[in-house]
Amino acid sequence: AQQLSHEEIRNHPEFDLLVSRLQNDPAARQQVLQQFLNNSVGSLGRTLSQVLGMSGIGTEFPALKSAAVQLLREGSPEQRLNALLLLGSNVGDDPAARATVLEMLNKDAPTDPQLALSALASLNKQGVTSLADQQAVLDTVQPYTKSPDAQVRHTSLQMLSMWSESDPLALQTFTEATNDADSNIRSFAVSALGQGKYAYEQVRDTLLTVLQNPNEESDVKVAALQVMQDFPLDEQALQIYQAQVA
Repeated sequence: AQQLSHEEIRNHPEFDLLVSRLQNDPAARQQVLQQFLNNSVGSLGRTLSQVLGMSGIGTEFPALKSAAVQLLREGSPEQRLNALLLLGSNVGDDPAARATVLEMLNKDAPTDPQLALSALASLNKQGVTSLADQQAVLDTVQPYTKSPDAQVRHTSLQMLSMWSESDPLALQTFTEATNDADSNIRSFAVSALGQGKYAYEQVRDTLLTVLQNPNEESDVKVAALQVMQDFPLDEQALQIYQAQVA
């Protein structure tokens, strides 16, 4: 593995075999865990962290979880990425890991899009019951919706949609994102306005603006039409809607 690239390792038949073995073979599990602790960098480190994350067993071991959190705090950028791969989408289940990821997002990730993407994607709402913890995530994610990197903006909007309720700031963010330079982001922002968190009066003008924009992409308009299907349209909005679907 040390002589292969990560892509070559990931596409090798034995990669999937290893993922399967980890779920059923305690001896293989212990060996891979030890290998990761000894090799947390390079192609092998990345592969081992991904294997452990995909198998779903990595976070069941306190020692390994502790090592991953330590790498998030003190490791190199590469080690931090590998630790995030290891933790997968389970950060929300562990207060210490979640706090470390939020700290990293607040301090280090703004200048590293790849690190920001992995950290944002690791924030799973499952297991988070405290309103204070939820607000801490929202406060951390919010600035990334203005990132220069389009993929980071898109991912942060996805996280904001997952974590927010009928939050006024989130509504404002999604509304502003309907004017993003990236059409995929505009389409997602429009769809986010129709997830049942906001009243018709709060999103009406934004949706009509999208539909009446002659320069807007068709997929963004389709997203707006789909959202409007779930609202009791007033007469003017109904006329605009029908003109678009005719």
